[in-house]
Amino acid sequence: MTFTPLPLRLDDVCDDVCLAFSRAVRGIVGTEWRPRNVGTTATILVTSRQWDAVLEDADLAGHIRQLTEAVARVVDVRTCGKRAIGSRLKRLLASLQAADDAVRSAVAEVAWFVPPDSEASAVRAVRTIATLLDRGVAALVRSLANEIEPESWSVARDSFRRMELWIWLLSERPAPAAMSVFERVLNLPAGLFDTSRGLSWTSALFSEWAVRGDELDSRLRAQLPHLLESSGELTDKLRMHLTQLLCSPRPFLAQRAAVAARDLVRRALNNDHDKCLDAIASTARRNPELESSHRRFLKAFNEFNGAATAQDAALAAGRLYHVVAEGYLCKVGRVAVRLLGKPADGSMLTKLSQQFGSMSHEPVCAMLNPFMKPKWRNAVAHEHVWWDSVMEKVHFGAEVEDPELVVDIAVGAREICQAFETGVAVAMWEAGHPNQLIDTSNEVSSTQLAMQTLGRCGIMVTDYQRAGAVVMFRVPTISIETLGRLLSALVATSIHLDAVERWIVRQDDVAMPDLVVPGEAVSATLECLEVGSDGGKVIDTGISWLPLIVTALRACDTESEVIVNAIVALASSQVLGEHQRLRSELVVGDVGATQEFAGMMLRLERIMRAVIDLAQPEVQPMLRSYLQLVSRVRVTFVLNPKLVEHPVYRELLIALRSATPAKFPWIRN
Repeated sequence: MTFTPLPLRLDDVCDDVCLAFSRAVRGIVGTEWRPRNVGTTATILVTSRQWDAVLEDADLAGHIRQLTEAVARVVDVRTCGKRAIGSRLKRLLASLQAADDAVRSAVAEVAWFVPPDSEASAVRAVRTIATLLDRGVAALVRSLANEIEPESWSVARDSFRRMELWIWLLSERPAPAAMSVFERVLNLPAGLFDTSRGLSWTSALFSEWAVRGDELDSRLRAQLPHLLESSGELTDKLRMHLTQLLCSPRPFLAQRAAVAARDLVRRALNNDHDKCLDAIASTARRNPELESSHRRFLKAFNEFNGAATAQDAALAAGRLYHVVAEGYLCKVGRVAVRLLGKPADGSMLTKLSQQFGSMSHEPVCAMLNPFMKPKWRNAVAHEHVWWDSVMEKVHFGAEVEDPELVVDIAVGAREICQAFETGVAVAMWEAGHPNQLIDTSNEVSSTQLAMQTLGRCGIMVTDYQRAGAVVMFRVPTISIETLGRLLSALVATSIHLDAVERWIVRQDDVAMPDLVVPGEAVSATLECLEVGSDGGKVIDTGISWLPLIVTALRACDTESEVIVNAIVALASSQVLGEHQRLRSELVVGDVGATQEFAGMMLRLERIMRAVIDLAQPEVQPMLRSYLQLVSRVRVTFVLNPKLVEHPVYRELLIALRSATPAKFPWIRN
């Protein structure tokens, strides 16, 4: 990076021109420079690789080069004669102000980020640049406003030269060390998402949130005070967006885009509330398309990185940009244009680029437009792409580019578009419309909700697939401790997924048999559940999943005795456990405890009838006998709830002991 050097001295014009120049400067900006205040607080934790991307995308060197060029143009006005000074100086000083603002904004936004301690020298460099900028520009204006006062000019020149040196030192940093972004940002286990495929990563995320919700929410708020200005309760949809934002490989671009999108939506809501909501709802309806774009992006990106030849890499880079142009830039661009009050439906990249160029004063437009390359997109779409092995460049029609640059622009554009959605989600949450981005009528949105539900139940899914009416998801392992949570989660998940006739749960250990549950068992379970105050089904994690157990055991060709023992053991342990838990309250006639236990027994009777209906004929008589015992326990309790010692409870205990240890084919040992 080369900079325009400031001249050593400015005594090359006559005194009357120098005086006229200084008077003009004083008349426009005064004798002291008043920079725009862009103070920020360092809150966003980043890895070394993210920090490297922050410095690259902030382009401090480019901004300082533009600033030195603006200074040189202002200084050159002295040589134009007294008459020309006044007419040109105002415009050039405004340009200098804009260049100064750009540097300060970039430095302030870099200051959002907190890299690891190993990057302390780079952090010190950025802070030093900020200090030198303040001193250099202030000294520059003092000198220009005071008849080219030499001492101030020397301070300005020295400050600019030292800034250039620190910029060079930043560019010579060693390669960043690898570290887990999830561990750094949210203190999540480093390998949490290593085995997750597709949308299943959501379950892994929310399995952590189920355990550490308050801590993780606090981490989000602590790192994003510039984005989250409301103190309202975070939604799961927003938590997912914010996690993706913090883990972006291009955090500088992403944070800027999120703030710009949030502010755009705020303004659009104030201007035309209904039109704004309609524009945003259209993004939710396109979730299946965005998911497809995401998969095609990863495919092209992996093809680029794994290419055997330079030509293969170049062509993969072209495909990657085409995916980003159609799947991200066009879709987000149309929404942004609508939020700006302009027609955009069906607009292609060329027209969107023109519209954004005409609205470059809008932050969202200014961010997206440099990444819109219609000629690249059209060349790929029309097969006008080829690799030039002599130049070692890829041709997009008449344009020639480095494949690495194409990929860099594609990745940056995608990160901006994803962060745009985060900013929209934040604005909707602030405005009290958190569900505006959720359209459960499409498969992708309903699957995301299903994965969130599994995670909230403490179940981490490593893979999810659906083929027609069959849903399969894979979990690391099934244990006696997780079996109940798994099946209860399956029932809760079924609320979000329609027309499922068979559920298959597989474990990472391929030697273990599948846990297969027919849709009729899930439907029978839902019919047995009570309706809560919010209108949703209340899922009792202790007994609600018994119909699923009996059908899953039946699908494994399990022996009748093993099936009966499993049902008796699970039901009896739940009843006796609840009775023991409420014992002290029941003895004194506590109304709440009495109603709770009686309600649980009624649910168990309903569930046992469903279990009997779903069991094979040879098992049903034994299960009916157990149902009679359950009914006697309930009647005995209703007649005298304070009587916690009764022979019927001993019968239940004997049944439990006879049935244990229960055996489940999906659980080793």
